[in-house]
Amino acid sequence: DIALEGAANPNFNIVLLGGYVNTKYRFTYGDNAENQLENYYADKLILSVDGISPEGVLSTYYNQEASLVRQMLGRTYISIIAADHTKIGRTAFTKITSLAPEDTLVSNKTAPEDDISSLLSVTGNIVLV
Repeated sequence: DIALEGAANPNFNIVLLGGYVNTKYRFTYGDNAENQLENYYADKLILSVDGISPEGVLSTYYNQEASLVRQMLGRTYISIIAADHTKIGRTAFTKITSLAPEDTLVSNKTAPEDDISSLLSVTGNIVLV
């Protein structure tokens, strides 16, 4: 759905990865997707996660996508992690990786203050909107 929305903008270059399709949550995964991803780099990655622990561990509910997400994080120049207040201070089923000092975390102003303070020791790039 997001790819179709972005495709309407002539300034965007949209690439969809092949592989297995999770039809319920609409993402692709698996060896085919990972092999194809080896050919690409991105200037910016906006990653939505299901959890960010107070120590900065990023996690997802879907173990099938964790490997692909790790690979993409290593192939981008700027990583922007998006997580609303319900994701901050929580962990989901599968660890993706840890928040890096150069990553930017974007959340809303109702994110738990204690957890945001803790995350400031991991990355100083936190934007609350």
